[in-house]
Amino acid sequence: MARETKRSGNERFKYGICLNEECPKCKAKEVQQIPMRKEFVCECGSELRECPPPKKGNNKLLLIIIAAIVVVGGIVAAILALGGKSEPVLLTLNKEQVELRVGECDTIVAIVEPAEIDIPVNWSSSDEAVVMVGTTGVVKAIGEGQATLIAMVTPKNGDTVSAKVAVTVIAPEVEDTIAVDSIESNPVTTIEEKQPKTVTEQPKEKSSKPKASKLDLGYATYEPMEGASGIKDGKPNGNGIMRFKSRQTIPGTVDCVAEPGEWVNGMWRDGKVNVGTWYRNDGNQVIVKLGQRYNK
Repeated sequence: MARETKRSGNERFKYGICLNEECPKCKAKEVQQIPMRKEFVCECGSELRECPPPKKGNNKLLLIIIAAIVVVGGIVAAILALGGKSEPVLLTLNKEQVELRVGECDTIVAIVEPAEIDIPVNWSSSDEAVVMVGTTGVVKAIGEGQATLIAMVTPKNGDTVSAKVAVTVIAPEVEDTIAVDSIESNPVTTIEEKQPKTVTEQPKEKSSKPKASKLDLGYATYEPMEGASGIKDGKPNGNGIMRFKSRQTIPGTVDCVAEPGEWVNGMWRDGKVNVGTWYRNDGNQVIVKLGQRYNK
């Protein structure tokens, strides 16, 4: 039985909500007041579902709730429009300065954090007549002088971040030679000079740098960089090169499989690669990171 409410003028009304999902009044759950003498249908012509009359003050509360939903929705939309997940803002290099002879090469490893976000590192040299750098941080000394290598990353949200390495290139090493002219100018040798002389061998000075030792892992050998210990608890730890003797997944990666003869130059922690360059037999150089999958 329909609910009835007395109004002024002794009119009687019924109250209902539209059942047509396409109707704006249905979507708004608006309670409609229909006089008893009229047909119990919505303005759109659809049947109404009878309900109790609205209480006083409900419309104001409903407007407040709708306004709050609109504000919250706008905030969420703004957050999504600004980009979603965060971009890396920290860039560090494994070296601050490098000294090379003309013709020598080295590799500078760039570490972008957080590591789980993949972002390209752009390299440049302040003077390519002194030193050149490739896209993977491989450095080659061209001529004597000084130059600066610059690594840069550009996050989607934020300013460009850069790091620098100072490079000094010196002349190539030249072996000592005996001038032929000096020998021809002194052709006569005295008897005393022909007599053997007793020479007391002086002890060689010990190098101040610790001698790097190789680590045989079975499937590969690991050699720390000169001047670095590079090994901790029998595991690669620090800057070093791992050369593979048999097919093996690069420690620390998911499925980056190195073939015999390939090698990885990078930073190692507890036997696993943190970040480095993988030199493949096909001539490609691939940057590998901790936990990375290999995408050909």
